[in-house]
Amino acid sequence: MPATIVQWEIIYTRPHYERRVSQALSGRGIEVYLPLLLIRKKWRDRVKYLECPLFPNYLFVNITPAHYNEVFTVTGVVKYVSFEGKHAVVSPRELNAIRILVEIQHDFVKGNKQRIYSTENLYPTDIMAELRNGTLQQLEVGFPKI
Repeated sequence: MPATIVQWEIIYTRPHYERRVSQALSGRGIEVYLPLLLIRKKWRDRVKYLECPLFPNYLFVNITPAHYNEVFTVTGVVKYVSFEGKHAVVSPRELNAIRILVEIQHDFVKGNKQRIYSTENLYPTDIMAELRNGTLQQLEVGFPKI
């Protein structure tokens, strides 16, 4: 009997549906990751801090090929992100780097490069992030050769 392969894949959602889709998929037992950044929004009369998606319209789902179509039963899911006809797969190392970025987001300034040691993988990771107006403009993740 072949082993079931569980992979982190990317789904594209309708605008502003990321949280609803995340909650609905989690309720169906599908592991979902929605990276959120705390963004300062200013209006004329007040300033608020809002949690906004790091990647608007995108969610990461940890799913087996047997359950691929299950995500389309949720309102707001548009499609899987694919390249050359194959679903885009995110490696656990890349997803871990995104998680680290979200955890230490307050430490990042435009163009600030930091060496981070993760407790999960015990190897250094170079992360270069450029945030402009609360939106991620550029993210570079470098992994040392092992």
